[in-house]
Amino acid sequence: GQKFKGLIIDSGFRSYKDAAYAYVTPMFGWLIRLGWPVVMDNIGIIDQTKACLFVYHSKDDEVVPYFHAEDLYEKAGSPESCKKLVNAEDFLHGDLTPRHVQEALVTWYKALP
Repeated sequence: GQKFKGLIIDSGFRSYKDAAYAYVTPMFGWLIRLGWPVVMDNIGIIDQTKACLFVYHSKDDEVVPYFHAEDLYEKAGSPESCKKLVNAEDFLHGDLTPRHVQEALVTWYKALP
């Protein structure tokens, strides 16, 4: 297949189950973990990527908690030399990408090997 140089993750989540669990009340979260048939396990496959990685997420995200981005970043198999995690401050889940994140992305892209 065709190779790519970089992977960009915008407000990414560990898995559908984990994202849904974080979004509903803890009282019903266990039902999602037990019975949700949808499988999208990003945290289970992110270590397979060898491409450079740019992850941006906001600590203010009201849908997907910031620790999802931290976990994906930490577990990724990307080279440390081209791996970047950016906090998109004051950024809600559906907002347009803030200017400082755009600038960090351009800088990261230009430095790709």
